[in-house]
Order: sequence, then C-alpha cells, then structure tokens
Amino acid sequence: MKALNSWLVFFLLLSTPLLQARELDLNTLSPVTKSDLIRQFPVFKSDHFKKSDLENLISWLIQQEKYDSAEIQETSTDSFKLVVGKTKRMTRILISGVKNAPESEVRREFAIIEKTNFDQANLLEGIERVRKYYNERAYNNANVDLEVIPESSTDLVIQLKITENAQTLIAGQDLICENPDLKEKVEKIIRKSNGQPLTEGTLSEIRQKVRAYFGEYGYLKAELQGPVVELNKSETEAHLIFTIEKSNRFEVQLLGTKAYSTSKLRDFLSLETFYTSNPSAAPELASKIRNFYLSNGFARVQVQAEEVSAGPEPERKFLRLIQINIDEGPQIKIQSVEFSGRFLQSQDSYKKLFFENASELVQKNFYNRDDVESSLKALVIDRQNQGYLKAKVVSSRTTYNKDRDQVILAIHFDEGPLTLVEKINFIGTESFRDEQLKEVLQLEVARPLKLNALEEAIGKLKTFYRSQGFLEMSLTNEREDLVLYSEDNTLATLNFKVYEGPKIIVGSILIEGNSLTRNYVILKELEFKVDDVLTPQNLDESIARLQRLGHFNSVDIRTLEEKTRVSRRTIVVRVSDREPGLFNMGIGLSNERRLTLRGYLGVAYRNIAGTGRAASARVDGNYNIADIKYLERKITTGYLEPYLFDSRMNGRVNFTQSNTINTTNDSRGVELRQATFSVEQDLTSHILLSFDLWNKATYRDYELSGNGDINRVEIASIGPTLDLDFRDHPFNPTKGTFTRLNVEYASPSLGSSETIEFLRSNASFTHYIPLTNSGRWVFANSIRGGYLKNMSTRVDGGVPYDKKGLILGGQSTIRGFTPGEAFPNTNDFLVATGIVQDPFLLKTWAVSYLLKSEIRFPVSGALGGALFYDGGGVQVKDVNLKRGYRDTIGIGFRYATPVGAVSAEIGYKLDRDRSRDESPYVFHFSIGTF
Repeated sequence: MKALNSWLVFFLLLSTPLLQARELDLNTLSPVTKSDLIRQFPVFKSDHFKKSDLENLISWLIQQEKYDSAEIQETSTDSFKLVVGKTKRMTRILISGVKNAPESEVRREFAIIEKTNFDQANLLEGIERVRKYYNERAYNNANVDLEVIPESSTDLVIQLKITENAQTLIAGQDLICENPDLKEKVEKIIRKSNGQPLTEGTLSEIRQKVRAYFGEYGYLKAELQGPVVELNKSETEAHLIFTIEKSNRFEVQLLGTKAYSTSKLRDFLSLETFYTSNPSAAPELASKIRNFYLSNGFARVQVQAEEVSAGPEPERKFLRLIQINIDEGPQIKIQSVEFSGRFLQSQDSYKKLFFENASELVQKNFYNRDDVESSLKALVIDRQNQGYLKAKVVSSRTTYNKDRDQVILAIHFDEGPLTLVEKINFIGTESFRDEQLKEVLQLEVARPLKLNALEEAIGKLKTFYRSQGFLEMSLTNEREDLVLYSEDNTLATLNFKVYEGPKIIVGSILIEGNSLTRNYVILKELEFKVDDVLTPQNLDESIARLQRLGHFNSVDIRTLEEKTRVSRRTIVVRVSDREPGLFNMGIGLSNERRLTLRGYLGVAYRNIAGTGRAASARVDGNYNIADIKYLERKITTGYLEPYLFDSRMNGRVNFTQSNTINTTNDSRGVELRQATFSVEQDLTSHILLSFDLWNKATYRDYELSGNGDINRVEIASIGPTLDLDFRDHPFNPTKGTFTRLNVEYASPSLGSSETIEFLRSNASFTHYIPLTNSGRWVFANSIRGGYLKNMSTRVDGGVPYDKKGLILGGQSTIRGFTPGEAFPNTNDFLVATGIVQDPFLLKTWAVSYLLKSEIRFPVSGALGGALFYDGGGVQVKDVNLKRGYRDTIGIGFRYATPVGAVSAEIGYKLDRDRSRDESPYVFHFSIGTF
C-alpha cells in the first residue's frame, strides 16, 4: 500500500513539465544499492535526465523488494532527493501447539504467506481467523498468541503459538414438546449427538435430521427451536435444551383427481421437504396443485383446500387433516394461432416461429398463459436479432370455443422497420486504425443491425484489445448511447467510446509466497517473460501450468500497478506452497475371480528441496481368496527430473517388479522386471507429449503350483505418446474431449529377445456431451483402435500375444467379462488354427476396435448412475477367430469423489458363449471411469 501511495506522489510530480534536473540526491540509499542503481541507470551519473528516467528508477527500487516507499522530493528549484523506506519481510511462518487439527488447515486459515511484506493489520486478522477456526470446532478456550522474531533489520520470523485446551462436548439434551409421541421420536434423534463436539456443524446435523423426520411424517409446520446451551464451569461439557413449536401432524387428502394419480400429485408436492410458517398450510398446498395443473394445460382448474380436525379421540389430538378438492376441468387445446398487424413475411412463417420458441406443452397444442407469453417474448427477441429492433406484440387475445375446451390465440404483431447500420464510429482509439477495428467487429454498413450480432461484436472488440495487451480496456458507453437511431428507426449509428488503457508490458516479475519452491521452477512455467506483452491467454495458461504442477495450494497472478497509466509493470506471482510429502494406503474387495482382497501402500515426495524433483514408491497386493489363492504383488518406484537442458522437458525413470496371474491362463504366473526411461513435455495446458527413450521388460512365465520356469522373454521398445486433454475435469468430466495416440517399436537392436520385433499402436478418442445445463446428464462415448504387426523375419519369430497382444474383455474395455473370459485367448487360437501354441506367437498382424457408450444421470447428491453399451472385436490375419465381435449392455452406479468416481457396474453379455460356460453377467467394482 505504501508503494502505491509513492506512485501517486510520483505521478503528481510527473504531471509537471519535464524535469531539467541539476542534481539528484541518492544518499538515502545504502552504498550497495546506490552502486547497483548507478550501474543499472548510468544516466544518473550526469546532471541531465528525463522524467522517464525517474519513473524507471522508482519502478526498479520497488521491484527489488527492499523498500516499501520511494518518492522524489524537490529540495530546491533544480535539486531533487530520493527518499526511501525499508521493507520488513516475513521470511518464515512457524506454527506450534497444533495437536487436534491438521496444521495445513490452520496455516490456510492464518493466510499469511512467507516472503511477503510485514503487515500488522493482516497478522491480527489472521489470528482472529485461527481463533474462529478453533471456536467453530468447539475449542472455546483456545489461546492464539503471536511473536515476531527479528532475524535481521529487514527479515522477520512470525511464530504463531496455539494452546488448544479442552474441547467442549455435548453431555446431554432436554426437549420441550407438547406432543408426547413426537417428543419421544425426536429425543432418540438428538441423543445421538452425545459425546460429539459442540460445533455449528453438529447442531446443523441435528436440525437437518429432525427436519427430515418432520417432513417424512407430516409435521408440516413444526419448528425446532434452540438450543439453549448450558456449560459446566470448565466449559468442557454442554447441556442442550431444544423446543418444538407447532407440533401437530398433518395428513393430506387429495379428492377429485382424474387426469393424474394421487401418488403423482404427492410426488409433486414433495411433502417430505415441504414446510410453511403460515397459520394454515392448506392455501399453499392448494396453490402448488393449481400451478401444477395450469402448467399442464388445465387452464380452468379450480382447487380448494381446508384444514379440519381429525376427530375428538385423545390419540388424534395432535393430528390435522388437509382436504384438497380438485375440479380439474378440461385440458385446454390451442385450436389455432392467428397473426395480424404489420410484418413482411407470411402469417404461416410467424406461426412457425411462435411454436419453435414455445414450451414443450404449447408445441403439443396445449394452452398455458405464461408459456404463451414467454413464446411471444422469444418471438420479439428473434425479430430484433434479425434487425427489426422495434418489433413488438401490440396485443394478444384468447378466445374460448363454446365448450370452453379449446382456444384461438389472436396476436396483433408490429414488426417495425428494418434498421440498417448507417455509420460505425470509434472514439478514443489511438492504437488501431478504424478499418482494423471494423474487421474485428464484423459489422457492415448498410446491413441490418442485429442485436445478437451487436452483442457478439462488443465481445470481439474487448477480446481483440485484451489479446493485444490492453487488459484494462473498456467501452464507456456500452449500456448508454452506443446506438443512436434516426427519427424513423430505419438507420443506426454505432459509436464505440473506447477507453484503451495502457498496453501492459512485463517490466519485471516478482514472486511471493514460495517458502519451499524455488523461483526458477515458477519462472519456467510462466508463459511470459520480461518485455513480453501481457495477455489474458498467457496469464490463464501460466496459472494453469502452475496449478498442474501440484506444488501449490493457490496461485494468483496480478500486476502491481493495476488501474494506473503505467504500461511497463511489475507482475506479482503469488503462490502458497503445498506440503510436498504424500502418504496413502488403502484396502478393499473386488469381485474379480469371485472374491479378491486388494491393498496398496504408497509414499511420494513431489518437490524435493523446492526444485520440482519428485520420487515415489508404491506396493500393491491382490489376494484371490475364492479360487486361485495366490498373492499378486507389485512394487513400483519412480523419479522425476524436471527442466532437462534448461527447458520444460521432464525426465522420468520408473522401475517395476511384479508377480501376477497370466491374463490368458489362470494356472500360470508372470514375473515382470521393467525399467522405463522417458521424457515428457507439456506443449500447452491441454497437450502432453512423452517419449519412451528405452523401455526394457523381462517376463518370466511359471506354473503357480510348482514355480518352475516355462518361458522367458525380453522386450525392449521405444515410442511416443501424445495426449490431447480438453475435458472440464480430469476425474469427473462432464464435457470436452480426450484423445490419446501411442506408438511402440520393439527390436533386438534395442535389447529384445532375438525372436521379437514388432510395431504396436493404439489410439482412442473420448467425447463427453452434456445433455442438460446442470451437467448432471452426460452422454459419454469412447472409440478406440489398436494395430500390432510382427516385423521379425525369423522362422521362430513372433509377438507373444499374452504379453503384447490386442485383448478385449474386462472392466477397462468390454464390461461384463471376467479376466479369464478376455479374448482372444490361447484356446481361441487353438480352435482357430488347430496348432498348440502356448503362448500364441503372432506372425502376421492384428487389429482391434472398441466402442464404449453410456448415458450418465444423477441419482442423489454425489451418487449417479449410468446405462452403457460396450462392443468391440479383434481380427488376426490368417486366423479365423470364432467370435470376432463381442458386446454387452449394463447399468452402473458411481459415487463422485475428488480423485474419481467409485464405480459399481453390472455388464450383461449379448452373445454369451454357453459352450465355454461363460457367465451371463459380471459385476465390476473400481475407482474411475472412462
């Protein structure tokens, strides 16, 4: 803030004529800074300099982060003095005493970032936020103290000391309620909170459960008041006193229904969520029922409701009946729509436009007054978008037939004159020629002025300016007099009054908040550098790249001199470091091979010494406790070296050792030892290119029973992978596309066995189409294809199909198949060729194709469902496989989490092979979807 004030002082100084400087006193600077300044600005060695030199001097001083104020003072007519103030910076934030809360959350609430300027007001606000954080978690006696420890004249250590003390727990409850039955039921609900912390979250949960009970059992007007909280002396225990008012229960009776069942009307009323504070609930329910009928074309419906006593019996004392009497009347049809008035096109054209913009009900020729009015408004907007800016509905009349079950709509419509663009003027523009800006607008003189085209043109003009670095450009008359009409409204003059603002140039880059990550890591990810023009595109791309690193909790980029006339600006990149260490573990069950126990344990450190380097290790284990009873295990270690050769290219090294069950033969195991050396680079925030420089895998086949070796092969390969990711979310996408292309080449010259040389490629394209504006209904489709060609010329050469073959069937390809039913397998090749090969060696080529399609829909909250179809096939040259194409249908349920959906799916085979005793359907359980 002080720096900004200094700028204001400086701009006042610059508003005077050019300085004819005779002397500039720099003695307020330290000798080192003064020497640096003279070296940076040799002009100050002389006694003649311009105001732009002083501007650059002030900017440079502030960018050095050593001063919080800098101004030029005029000491005499020809003498000036530079006055600066030192900045105190918070170099470290230390937090102690946190025992019962995640320190990362406390640090986030404190919201003070390391390596930023000392601000006492911000510190006090941070302390209050931490104190509030503990109070909200029932630590009402928590103490939060702050100590500022100087490390040097400018560097400060902030020590936040927390004494949590005891948490306030709920020890008991009382409930005051006239209705004894209701009191008994609600007491059971609120007693479940015993022993829980007294927080707003706990109280809110109690209220929600009680409210849900009210709705489910017809207590439409009941209110849970309180609680009154009584604390013990040490404030460690709380006794809660609740009160229920209006404790009558209501039953709703629907009488006179013909067109709809009472269950449908009850569903519409949603009595389980209905609540009213009115003296009588009957009028509100009657109004809802009437609106339901009106919205379905029953324009003459009559609904009456009254609230009556249920009877004098004691057990019915707190029961009330709401009787709703419905006289539906006929469902009114639209007999015809007649247009009159001034318009150029035929009456039929306007009828067509009317129905195109109408609701589904009106399109079915049923009458609803509100829907008709909405359609007429849409008709007017359509005409205005075609250049008839004064189009309007003069009047509309509804006439019933004799039986009052049909209506004639008579609409008097005035289209008005067609408005043409007479002139396009630009006011306040200096950086671009009018002809250039007219090309951007894509509006032409002597052409109709369409309102939607005008709105698009305004957006295009703003986008153009900002893409050229004028980030603060605005239209000052956008909502006022941008369009001026002639007296007869046939001509329009467009006056674009433009405030261009300065063209933003990156003068310097200031990084704040990176207490762990080194500056060069952040600078490498920025899409701009000093002297570049700053645009929304390179700003957004920079933020996306920094967020994708995974090193930061938050990223913000702004200019220091925002909303000033300064063009050459300091760009402030503010980040908040995330804890680099990660430990995770999990255990679960799946129905693979009837019942399999799964578990994993992983550790990773994603930002070693703040350099962006990462190392990870993970152990996975699967144990089939139903059939095979064999422990599958996998150990994976990896290392990431970022910014190879001072570029954005990353290097990866991964080592894997695993023992798994063979995919085509349940009696065999496969031991894999694999090393992969690869490089990768984000070409943009949506495009990732990686290349396996060398991938060496050694496979050893053995019998599970005896562990004796059956076969051993080595496959060494190279190849690229290209990902194009335009999804709106990496784990739970609702729109966008994802494309992947992979090519792999293996050869003895790379380290493969002498008999192995092949080319293998896979391509996939997935498209997510939202079916509703909410994005809860999604149509997801994935098309995949594979190609595998043997390139070995040896007689005994070929591709081991169980290792690198194109195989379908299973959760990731065609759901509804178990791992043992994946195809083609060894038995398929035996039947097709009559030759025993175990494993089968591909001598020619093979192709695969796969379609996965599903409609995803909401169920409740984060729970959703899906209906799917999977189908695909494999073709092998010179091998006539019995079933080339297999497909399934099914249903699935997913629970959305931040790391992907937990899925439970059932797939049903449409072409079950009974000769192989295939299961008709298979249940799958996993995390993630395609």
